[in-house]
Amino acid sequence: MGCGSHPDIVERVWDQLSAALPKSCRCLVHGTPALVHDKLGVVLGLTLGTEYALLLPNGRMPDADKKAMERVHVYKTSRVTLDLGDFGPCWRFGRWNREEEEWMQEVYLGGGAAT
Repeated sequence: MGCGSHPDIVERVWDQLSAALPKSCRCLVHGTPALVHDKLGVVLGLTLGTEYALLLPNGRMPDADKKAMERVHVYKTSRVTLDLGDFGPCWRFGRWNREEEEWMQEVYLGGGAAT
């Protein structure tokens, strides 16, 4: 907490999504709460103010699209646009979907590869 993201977002990433992983992956990346693969150093998810972003398995992209998980987000108060396409093709903004925990496990077990 106190690293520039809303407490609910930090709780979602560090407590809920991290709990789905075989090992603790909680980390600060440039002062931002994130999940980083404990052996490979691949960023699996991170907090972004009032949003959070996740690296998803490539095979889950159609499911993510059905769940309206955005690749581009416009922050309502600042009108700043963030395009996760710069992170890679398998990054999406989280939506508090139950499937996110399963997808995080898949990415972790795949070695951080968006397979």
